[in-house]
Amino acid sequence: MTETHAIEFEFAGKWTEAVGQSLHYSLQTGKRAGIVLILESDSDRKFWIRLNSSIAHFKLPIDARVIGGGSGSNDLNKSGVLNNLRGEYWKKAIS
Repeated sequence: MTETHAIEFEFAGKWTEAVGQSLHYSLQTGKRAGIVLILESDSDRKFWIRLNSSIAHFKLPIDARVIGGGSGSNDLNKSGVLNNLRGEYWKKAIS
């Protein structure tokens, strides 16, 4: 939870569950829904594509970011997601 977002952290293979959870958290808190999808390998990139395709197709009010082991993804320590719970990461990520 940040000042602006209700965020669901989920492993790539469970991206569909993250959609429902993030929207439910948003409903309960009045904050914008957010998903941080955790990639463990390059093969998980397909789930990132599926998540973003669904968000775009249905125009879902969800901000999504990716972290983890897939090539081209952000490193947890460099991105500051886990160390910055006040929301600056999300403000920077969605601007």
